[in-house]
Amino acid sequence: MKLLSILLLICATAIVYQVTHSNPPNRYRYKAYDLMSAKWQSGFAKIYRQALASKASWIKNPHTIALRISGYPNEDNTQPEKIEMIQTKGKSVFIISSGNLRDDSVSNIQTRIDLIQHGQIWKVAWVGERWRCYRSQVFDWGTVLCP
Repeated sequence: MKLLSILLLICATAIVYQVTHSNPPNRYRYKAYDLMSAKWQSGFAKIYRQALASKASWIKNPHTIALRISGYPNEDNTQPEKIEMIQTKGKSVFIISSGNLRDDSVSNIQTRIDLIQHGQIWKVAWVGERWRCYRSQVFDWGTVLCP
């Protein structure tokens, strides 16, 4: 029932949502986040630790965690273009594609989030990003800074 509700909500906002059991793109195709960095620890990790301490319900929902890591909801009220979830027992991998960015060099960002279930909560195992550049000879996903 939860999945159906999520699908209906996402369809109502014109986001392409796909659940699959195929293999996600390899991690080496993404630039890994440094989960020990001060930026990560003072950002999402801090909010997540507070949610753990207060037993917030959203840490039991892998979709919500993945969207928060990807920056949704945001100030612009924009939505991701596509959300792909690859699910196996106790593990969910999300590929969240975002476009219409307010950036003159990056046209699209794709974030991969690997989550592992621990009891009723989900924990972040790995996060990485790749992007497409407006001013590039090749319009393909990459991890090199855009010109």
